[in-house]
Amino acid sequence: PAVGPARVLLVAAVFLSANRVLGAGLRALERPMQNAYGEVAAVAVTVVSLVILVPTIGIMGAALASLLAYATSFAMQTTQVMRNGGLTLREVVVPTRKDLTRVKARLRTYRLAR
Repeated sequence: PAVGPARVLLVAAVFLSANRVLGAGLRALERPMQNAYGEVAAVAVTVVSLVILVPTIGIMGAALASLLAYATSFAMQTTQVMRNGGLTLREVVVPTRKDLTRVKARLRTYRLAR
């Protein structure tokens, strides 16, 4: 019975991880309150979703509430990064070859430091 909710939470984790990166981007753009607005909206979605979904579908409702909350925050933060950073949606969510090269270099540096 826990497999379904676990799958939903795996998808939710993708949004949560992206939210952390987007939040750091907003802070780097000196717009920390824009990050906070996304998080406040996520809390509101969580509360409403839990009240509606948990009594009707139990643990799956809790998992879906998390997914909805993280997706809401992702949408709001993505919009703010686009506006404040002058970026397109593609530039925000699709890694470029240059991005991957930088990550690879950082991983090499990390391995050498250990």
